[in-house]
Amino acid sequence: MRTAVWMTLAGFTGALLLATCVRGEDDPNAKKLDDRLKADHAAASRRSAIDGATSSDAKAAAMKADRAARAKDQDKKDAAEAKQMNMDNLGHMKELFAKAEDLWKNKSFGDAGSIYSSVSLATVPGSEEMAETSRNRMLELEDIAKTHLKAADDADLKREYVTEVNELSAIHKDFSLTKTCEVATRRLVNLKSRPEIAGYVDLAEAETLETDNKLTEAVKKYEALANNPRYEHSVPAMKAKRKLDELNKNEATRTKIKEEADAKAEKEAPKMLLAAKNFVSNNQPKQAIEKLQMLIEKFPTSKYADEAKKQLGELK
Repeated sequence: MRTAVWMTLAGFTGALLLATCVRGEDDPNAKKLDDRLKADHAAASRRSAIDGATSSDAKAAAMKADRAARAKDQDKKDAAEAKQMNMDNLGHMKELFAKAEDLWKNKSFGDAGSIYSSVSLATVPGSEEMAETSRNRMLELEDIAKTHLKAADDADLKREYVTEVNELSAIHKDFSLTKTCEVATRRLVNLKSRPEIAGYVDLAEAETLETDNKLTEAVKKYEALANNPRYEHSVPAMKAKRKLDELNKNEATRTKIKEEADAKAEKEAPKMLLAAKNFVSNNQPKQAIEKLQMLIEKFPTSKYADEAKKQLGELK
């Protein structure tokens, strides 16, 4: 009985297979369906042979053939999946590499370097040329960074500290993956320890934040520089004050700064309020007061500051 069932199934899948072949040219998915039907047809035929075996030896042989065929089918499936995975990975590498090349052309070396660093490690078949080019780009980045470092050296000899700081800051910003960046970072730290130059380092950092459109952080940096007694009457402090005036007069900039501050408050302030509440629950009012005062100082114009002030009033 079971043999008849398997023979019927084999015949049915054979008919489907024939129908698929007929419409294969018009159906883009026909090849996959065709392969699946062939496998089903073969499996049904093997099962029919097993059920139709008339002796134990014949049955054992049929079962052995079935296991071998199944193993072969699985190997084909694994190979197909591996091939598809390689194709997907290669496609991803191509997208990344193309993006890095566009960034390179636009001299966005920092972003390009991060992608080149990833692509340079690619091992998927077909990515060899892209990986090699990426490794060469990383060497080029090192050379460009060294050029900036040489310019910083020349500026230092001439006591042109603004230029020196700008060159070192450029390395720190756009060539962070290079060995030269380590040298530039140490130089910036050393310069910051010299009062006559430290203000220029802070000014360069503030300008970098502004260039990166991190306006809230940039404003805080400008304010710290402008209000630091250490830099009173210095050129960097004067430039910081002028920059603050420009930013405050620009309505679009004020809106952007407020949006950034509000977004940060929405993310951090509720956690700070919850922490203060937990301190109160654990009979730690001093820590709760410190947390609430920190919130008010950090987000003075937010709705959460009002809530913090209210809770402070209840604690004091």
